[in-house]
Amino acid sequence: MTTHFGAIAQKVSASGTIEEADILALRRAGWRDATITQDEAQTIFAINRALVEPPPAWCAFFTEAIAHYLVETIEPRGYLDEANARWLVDAIERDQALCPETELAVVVRVFETAQSTPESLRVWALERLERAIRDGTGLARRGPQVEKGTITREDTAILRRILFASGSERPAGVSRREAELLYRLKDATLGAANAPEWKALFVQGVANYLQGFTRHTPVSPARAAELDRYMNDHATSVAGFLGKTARAMLHPNRAGKVFGRKPARPDVNALVEAATEVTGEEQIWLDERIEASGAVDDYDQALLRFLAEG
Repeated sequence: MTTHFGAIAQKVSASGTIEEADILALRRAGWRDATITQDEAQTIFAINRALVEPPPAWCAFFTEAIAHYLVETIEPRGYLDEANARWLVDAIERDQALCPETELAVVVRVFETAQSTPESLRVWALERLERAIRDGTGLARRGPQVEKGTITREDTAILRRILFASGSERPAGVSRREAELLYRLKDATLGAANAPEWKALFVQGVANYLQGFTRHTPVSPARAAELDRYMNDHATSVAGFLGKTARAMLHPNRAGKVFGRKPARPDVNALVEAATEVTGEEQIWLDERIEASGAVDDYDQALLRFLAEG
């Protein structure tokens, strides 16, 4: 580790701030030999923890430097193993807080740049984000204006980047566990003032699992582009959509009963039968998710429309 790192770390520890000149000095020192050492990476984390409010220039440097260390410096390059994923999590959790602008950002950057990452890191990141959304305590600096149980535009953007990152067990795709996370978040935040982008992500993410997981092919960009039309299509009523499956509405579901036990409520199995590329196992999974909430809400309707129009 160069003297620049140690001297700047001491300076930041005393003041809680960092100057542009210090960031430039760290950048020059770190990339002098086109690499970041573990000692330097640990010092960068120490500086980050000492900052009261990290400036944008620091956030950019921190994310770039730590991701470079993990993905491009450690052999084999391009791959993150369990030990180094554990190092990253331990470094982040050392102060029991997770800064979205730096620490969460570097996790997302690692997912997007590494060819492979341990599933344990992906699970950890999604659990932390879920906790932040549900009770408002999982992320530092979410701000007092963010009510717990509300999904913001920033939350949605981070979720999307993690779910569709390249360095995962299924690159650019959503697994069953992740689709179940989306359903848990949907049920936990119904009625909240969620960002409009959240409904689009919910529909695309769950549809990606239902239509692509067993074949390891994500929903196509063209299909994803249709989401805005489905999200904002108030002219096409749900009743009109259900007309496509009217002939199947009176059939009982797999449990020998009509879903909902009310004549006005449609049979979810009949709805799913209108969907394309959904297997029997996936149909049962979706049936269970909708039955668990006791109602076909706006998010379910949007999902079912999207599937049936495919």
